[in-house]
Formats: sequence, C-alpha cells, structure tokens
Amino acid sequence: MKRAYLIMSLLSVAVLAVSVGCPDPSLNPPTGTNPPPGGGSVSQTILDMEMATHHAINAERTTRFISALTMDNTLRNVARAHSQDMIDRDFFAHLNPDGDNVGERLTAAGVRYSMAGENIAWNRGFADPVAVAVDGWMDSPGHRANILRAEYSHTGIGIAVNSQNAYYFTQVFALPSKTLGPKYVEIYTYGPIAIEAW
Repeated sequence: MKRAYLIMSLLSVAVLAVSVGCPDPSLNPPTGTNPPPGGGSVSQTILDMEMATHHAINAERTTRFISALTMDNTLRNVARAHSQDMIDRDFFAHLNPDGDNVGERLTAAGVRYSMAGENIAWNRGFADPVAVAVDGWMDSPGHRANILRAEYSHTGIGIAVNSQNAYYFTQVFALPSKTLGPKYVEIYTYGPIAIEAW
C-alpha cells in the first residue's frame, strides 16, 4: 500500500519557566470510544491499542539500554482527554484552542513534574494504526528524541478515533517532581505528524 507522509510544522523545543504546584486493531472500532474528561468507559480495542503503543515505545527504549517508562493513569487520562479534544474541537496540535499546552494540561490534572513532553500523531487507512504512529514518531528526529529521552520515567498514552476512522494518538512523558512552588520546568513538543494511506 502506498503511503503519503505529511509531516506538519516541526516545532522547536519549547523550554518554559513556569510555576507548578499540584498533587500527584482494527480499522473499524466503535466510534466515540474515549470518554469526555468526566467519566465513561474506553473500549477494549482502544485499551489494547494504547498498551500496544506503550509496549512498542518501551521496546524502542530498552533495546537501547534506556529504562522502560511506567504507565501512569493520570498521565494516560491527560493524553486521552487531549486526543478526544482534538476530535471534538476539530484541531490537530499541541496547543489547544484555549491556548493550553501539555504543561498546562498536566498542571490542571494535578501532576507535579520537572520535565514533560508530548508526541501526537494522526493516521487513517492502515491495518495497524499503532505501528504507523510509532514508526512515524521514530522516523522524526524530535519525536524520537522524546521517546528516547532517558530522563523521562513515566508516560501516558491516549488514543481516540473519529467517525471517519482516523486515529488520534497522544503520548505524554514526564519526570515527576516532589518540589512545590516555582521551579524551572522543561517542556518538549514536536510535530504533529499526520499519515494517511492513499
């Protein structure tokens, strides 16, 4: 199958000084599988895809002798909410229509961190959307750097699918912090990457 790769607006590393104080596959799955941030359930298909993505990312790390990432449910919920928000409000970017980036979304979810990052991807028309997303990230120097950044210890992966069977992937990375109050925080975002089968 012929693939067209569209790599949109590679962003430079954003290093932000912010104050955070917070508490700790198939082509045709059912649509509307991810809940809005208040509740609901996620289909088994989406759960399986999220875990397949997690295992694939950890395989990329561990084969290079980098520690595997721990799946964190709070980070996963932040990632799921962003993937669903991109569908609901018809955008595809790290910055949402309210002007919030991943750091602000983590802060709103009560996550303390000293370093954070986010990869997003979109694809449609492939038998294995997970492999396409992970391969696309690994083929992009910035996204690959996020995946292989040894400082990260925790991650959350959230996937949503729209009514046209396009898959929206968000992976959030974090190095947790126990420090309260103002501190220097690094945030890394690259992309987004959109890939569609022709």
